[in-house]
Amino acid sequence: MLSFVTEMYNLLLSNHFGARPRRSAEQALNVLVEKIHQAWRQGKVLSLVSFDVKGVFNGVHSDVLERRLEARQAPSLAVRLIRNLCDGWHTQVTVGGFESEVSPIEFAGIPQGSPLSPLLRVYYNADLVECVNSAIS
Repeated sequence: MLSFVTEMYNLLLSNHFGARPRRSAEQALNVLVEKIHQAWRQGKVLSLVSFDVKGVFNGVHSDVLERRLEARQAPSLAVRLIRNLCDGWHTQVTVGGFESEVSPIEFAGIPQGSPLSPLLRVYYNADLVECVNSAIS
């Protein structure tokens, strides 16, 4: 549902390639190469910063994600369902015969392996990507 709404109402910029239909890593690289050539033709020097974020899904703060979804006018039902997906997680450690108490996880992030998580991560980072885009445009 969120993917459909995202595309139908253009809730993300077209240069957000991750976790979206009809957008691939190859297309993202083609856009990057074209931007490089464009800069060279204008006599500019171009720098690229790339990083791999460890713990990318469990680093998502549910309060921030909720605000970012609302700011992009995601449907309120979807925002509530996603909030429920992110909240209410618990953990327990078992080693041999020892079991710890069950403890709540305050900010568990978004579930790794969920088909929804990659798109939620795009929403989470969308403001940062747009800020960088406006700075280089």
